[in-house]
Amino acid sequence: MEQQGWVKFYREWLDNPIIIKDKDYFAVWCYLMLSATHTEKRAQFGNEVITLKAGQLITSFRDIEKKLDIDKSKITRIFTWLKNETLIDTVSNHLKTLVTISVWDASQNQSETVNDTLSRHYQDTKQE
Repeated sequence: MEQQGWVKFYREWLDNPIIIKDKDYFAVWCYLMLSATHTEKRAQFGNEVITLKAGQLITSFRDIEKKLDIDKSKITRIFTWLKNETLIDTVSNHLKTLVTISVWDASQNQSETVNDTLSRHYQDTKQE
């Protein structure tokens, strides 16, 4: 994957219980943020060509396992947790997973800090 461009990376992430559950959760979160596209681009997903939007990526648990040296079963648990917290959404086929980072726009494009966004998101999901 040849990504270029900038990603806002926040010190506050180290204090946020949503993404700092443990070092592997944090590593997967960083991997997703750093791997997501920041501009629209076309990509192959299964048998179709799709347009990835900012905050999306195509990956696999095997790719993440190799890159981060985290067991595939733990990656599965992390993805389930991130989905339950509505931080990501996924669509999978038999080989790859299309990941959409739900807080991408708030964390990358607005003046509000990502910690404020994630904290508010965390509070909102806990109240539901």
